[in-house]
Parts: sequence; C-alpha cells; structure tokens
Amino acid sequence: CTGYFTLEQIARLCFCPSYIRYFFSILNLVDIVTLFVDYVEILINALHPQQIYESNILDIIQFLQILRVLRLFRITKHIPGARVLIFTIKNSVRELLFMIVLLVNVAILFGTLFYCLDKEAAKNISQGTWWAVITMTTVGYGDVVPSGILGRILGGACAAFGIVLIALTVPLFVNNFLTVYNVSISHEILNSDEKPGTPWIKAKEPQEIC
Repeated sequence: CTGYFTLEQIARLCFCPSYIRYFFSILNLVDIVTLFVDYVEILINALHPQQIYESNILDIIQFLQILRVLRLFRITKHIPGARVLIFTIKNSVRELLFMIVLLVNVAILFGTLFYCLDKEAAKNISQGTWWAVITMTTVGYGDVVPSGILGRILGGACAAFGIVLIALTVPLFVNNFLTVYNVSISHEILNSDEKPGTPWIKAKEPQEIC
C-alpha cells in the first residue's frame, strides 16, 4: 500500500499544474503526512525495531496514521448528494456557529448553577458544564446525576432548553439543505445533455488541483 500511494503522489506531483494550490490542499497534505509516517515506521523497524514499541513513539505514529481516514473524503467529490451536503454546511456556517456559541454559553450557565445547587453530584464547575452539555443534547450518560430536588428541577429545565435550542436552529440548516438540493435538481434537469452531477456547485467551488 505504501508503494502504491508513493507512486500515486509522484504521478500527481508530476502532472500537477499548480504546486502552490496542491500544497495548500488539506487532503493532499494529509496524504503527504501519512506517507511520511509510513516511511518513518518502516525506517524505525529496519534500524531500531525495539524502539517502535516504546509508548511515546508508538502513540505519535498511531495518532498520525489516523489521518488516513481523511482519504475517504476524496470519494465525496464523485457523489452529488455529498457535494450538496458539503455546500450546505459551507452556507450554514453562521447558523452552526450561532448554535455552538449559544450552546456553550448556556451549558456554562447551567453547569455553574448545577454546581452551586448540588455540590454532591458535581465536584466542580467543569463537571457541571459537562453534565449540562450531556443533558441539553439529551444524551444522558448517567455518570453525573442530580441528587437533590433543586438539581432535578434544574436538570429538567436544562433538558427542555436544549430541546428548544436544537429545534430552533436545526430547521435553519435543513432549510438551507433543501434549497441547495432543489436548485441542484433544477440544474440537473436544465443541463440533462451535459455530464450528470451538480455543475453549478462545481462552478462556484474552487477547482481541486490533483
């Protein structure tokens, strides 16, 4: 596999029209880093095989090798639905940031109140904030639970607020997705004589180099 990906990188570098855009592509940088890690592992195995099992070196290599999973994102450029989803996420950055900022602020508020009202359940504010996030997102791991009446009342209010918050912000993202999807279908119908796909998205997005 390492030899195949090495030959692929060499071929892409040889036929790449712009090296600047090539090295500024996140996926290309991921490929280069993972290849570098592969060769480092091979070199360590060849010269000092006993050091590969040292915890610090092994942890670093395994962490960098996780980046290989990002290669799967190259498949998305061949799937029109995935391209629509990515384009929707780009157009919904403000809505997503608003939801995240509001969620963090409210979680800190509820976490602080939970720590003040039920110190037996939450040892510190950070643990209370963790409980608030899990409660607002209705995950409920059960590792931190309120032990008093006031804590349970606060937990119910926190869960209700989280449901309302998600219910108000998620439809904005869904509306953007439906708008982009409908426009994509319309352009496919109008350009049925051309190659199937979403050409309007391709025209707006920067062309990927290699």
